[in-house]
Amino acid sequence: MLGLKFLKRIQEKIYLKIWSQKQSVLAFFKFSSIVVSLFTILSIVFYYGFENTKESHRLFFSILHFSFSFYFVKYIISLLYSFHFLAYIRKTWFEFTVLMFWIINAFLFLFWGIDATQITAYYLKMPQLVDYSILAVQLFFFIVVGVEVSKIGVFFSKFNFGPSGMLLSAFLLMISIGTALLMMPEMTFHGISFIDALFTSTSASCVTGLTVVDVATGFTFKGKIIILILIQLGGINMLSFATFFAFMAHESYGLKYNSFMKNMLDVDKLSSTRSLLKNIVFFSFGLELVGAFLIFMYWQFSNFDSSMQHNIFYAIFHSVSAFNNAGISLWTDGLYDNFVRHSFFVQAVLMVLIFFGGLGFFAIQDMFALSSYRRRKKQPWKGLQLSTRIVLYTSLFLILAGSVVFYFLEYDKSMSNETSFAKVFHSVFQSVSSRTAGFSTVNFSLVTQPTLLFFIILMFIGASPGSTGGGIKTTTFYLLFKLSIATIIGKKHIESGRNSIPFSLIDKATTVFLFAITLIFVSTFLLSITEEGISFIDLLFEEVSAFATCGLSTGITSSLSPAGRIIIIVSMFVGRIGPLTLGIALSRKVMTNKYRYPNANIMVG
Repeated sequence: MLGLKFLKRIQEKIYLKIWSQKQSVLAFFKFSSIVVSLFTILSIVFYYGFENTKESHRLFFSILHFSFSFYFVKYIISLLYSFHFLAYIRKTWFEFTVLMFWIINAFLFLFWGIDATQITAYYLKMPQLVDYSILAVQLFFFIVVGVEVSKIGVFFSKFNFGPSGMLLSAFLLMISIGTALLMMPEMTFHGISFIDALFTSTSASCVTGLTVVDVATGFTFKGKIIILILIQLGGINMLSFATFFAFMAHESYGLKYNSFMKNMLDVDKLSSTRSLLKNIVFFSFGLELVGAFLIFMYWQFSNFDSSMQHNIFYAIFHSVSAFNNAGISLWTDGLYDNFVRHSFFVQAVLMVLIFFGGLGFFAIQDMFALSSYRRRKKQPWKGLQLSTRIVLYTSLFLILAGSVVFYFLEYDKSMSNETSFAKVFHSVFQSVSSRTAGFSTVNFSLVTQPTLLFFIILMFIGASPGSTGGGIKTTTFYLLFKLSIATIIGKKHIESGRNSIPFSLIDKATTVFLFAITLIFVSTFLLSITEEGISFIDLLFEEVSAFATCGLSTGITSSLSPAGRIIIIVSMFVGRIGPLTLGIALSRKVMTNKYRYPNANIMVG
């Protein structure tokens, strides 16, 4: 008993001693963790971006071992300061598992020269397991950096950037990093210019799909991985990723930061921000994995002329590209390539991914909310919010209209050599894809002008709010349509679904429409100056495709001049972040006047 009391007193003295230094020690490790994480990521980037030598290989793994040693020390210190060891380990089970595996492997190698990963790979007859373990280690550091960057994001949120400014900054940073990565020697086969790297990075980050360099033949496997990452981050927004990692790290950021995320994600309730962010990430990855699995299994059982590793990567890439409405393909001719041109099952999977990706995360959550499943079981559509119903009905109407128009106008033109079933299927696919995704199963250089004009309208309308797609959005189109009908019949109020639409929303929709029309007019005017040898309809189609982040082209993208490529880059960027978001980000707040001038009577029409 005396011995136990003595040990307990010693333990209390130790706790009291280290408690006084807790804040300074944890602050030091917090700052050091950011530095070590960024340094490790830079070493990974240089390792993959430049040609490897024995010295660079040895240096790279020395940096990885140093980083793991640092995180082990940091974890032990944090464990001691938690004073509740088991609770802390349960809370940080992922970090604990990774670090324990590293310690065991390092201990075995240091004393007995045994590499546990190589032995496991030998007994499981999986020689690739060693490479996969290295990739897993690198992924671990990317996750760590994501957590640390989210903490930096909280610091920047203290400045008066606002949601629009933060969104603008995030995309600019992502495009800049993507451009730098794509210019590294190991990312392309024959090198790439700055303007082409910037164009490709912007197209991938803004999930557009227009390319001036053939992704299939111009980029190495490493370069395609970078493009894939840019598509994923650009599709569901890099800020959503950073905040998700922050929430997973069990950090508390206070009311101001949660309010910022509420405005950025456009949710009604402050408490729904965290759940919506988790749903965005988990639903995105879940649907992409399901789509990739279905495509992979189809190719495996249909004796697709490729290796298993090739089929896995192609399935994942096209699934991610489809859900994020990017439209970038790993075939030179896209889905018009002979390998997939008549793979209707693959195209059907991609079509479903495109539809859900362009529907909007909030609408998807409203449709599949478990809490309301029983209430909607007998009446599936009753109980959906008004915005969700508008998004669904408008999207289905546009898909139907596009399918009918494409079928009758291109029946004996661009689809003259297809079977009856293929003509119907291609018509539906092009209607779904042409609004924002940009995949094409027909040769658009052969499409007639009436079809191009109609599809310009579809691309201009685009996807739905909160989705991975662009355009002015389906809700904007719907509100402007309701406004026109109300004005024609003389109604003073705009109503929909037994709800009155506030004029503040009408004003926002009108602003988005005018901003978009102005940008497209100015950009097309400039393109007509810089690209003299290209027809006007092709330039207009290219510009609307860039603004709507669609990615369809009549084949003129690679022939654009440097000035024309810059114009398209700006259009892709503005179209992705949204014209209204850009306007708010670049404008200053103006104090509302307390007085009001007399009403004026102006003749209109």
